[in-house]
Amino acid sequence: MIGAPAGSYRGTVGRCCIAAAGDGHVRRAAPVAAVWQVGAVAVKCYTDLPGRPATELAEQSAELFSTIWSADDPDVTAPEVLQVHVGPRHAALLTRWMPWPRLSSGDLSLRTAVDRVRRLHEIWGSNGQLNRVRCHGDLHPGNLLAADNGTAFVDFDLSTWDLPERDLAQLVVNFGGPDDFEKVRGWYGLDPDQDRERRLLDYAMDKIERIADYYRRNSGSVSLTGDGVRRLRELRRLLVKPGGR
Repeated sequence: MIGAPAGSYRGTVGRCCIAAAGDGHVRRAAPVAAVWQVGAVAVKCYTDLPGRPATELAEQSAELFSTIWSADDPDVTAPEVLQVHVGPRHAALLTRWMPWPRLSSGDLSLRTAVDRVRRLHEIWGSNGQLNRVRCHGDLHPGNLLAADNGTAFVDFDLSTWDLPERDLAQLVVNFGGPDDFEKVRGWYGLDPDQDRERRLLDYAMDKIERIADYYRRNSGSVSLTGDGVRRLRELRRLLVKPGGR
């Protein structure tokens, strides 16, 4: 828990190098890519990235978490923000640790996922730009949790203002299949528009290529097995078939 001796934090978090002061403040954080559980607290550390200072990343995430949590929505939620600590080149975001399991692609229907993401966009509101919403930006199943009251969203590091198709394409890639593009647009409530349909396909293709690139860099190939990879292959064939793009 916050306020425990600094040594207990170091022992619990290991290479994250979190040290807690007696008043409950995190006073040191080294860059890591994971979220660490420290008692009843989840700690995510940030480091400066090109064009994205750690402070900006942590404070943006805190604001997005807090907006969802304070909405008290029956279907969409997020962990409660406890504190943001800002250092010279690092930052740390502390949220309440919730024992919610991560969803797999089979745990949430595509229709429900679309409804939850639409509600997420409504909670975050608009910035006044035509057709733009605050997109989550990284809607793979691991960033959706099975909360006690609906679906919890986490990891807003890639969140940005964009067309809703950005998030919808990721839902199709991760929760749907090649025949779901039109249904997803209808469920979300998008008006029929050929240019926006093309944008949805383009976003999906970009997501597929990014996933394929990740697999190449981490496993040497994309010849993996499982339902998720088969779905990616089906989507790729759909999008690159003659006349399909």
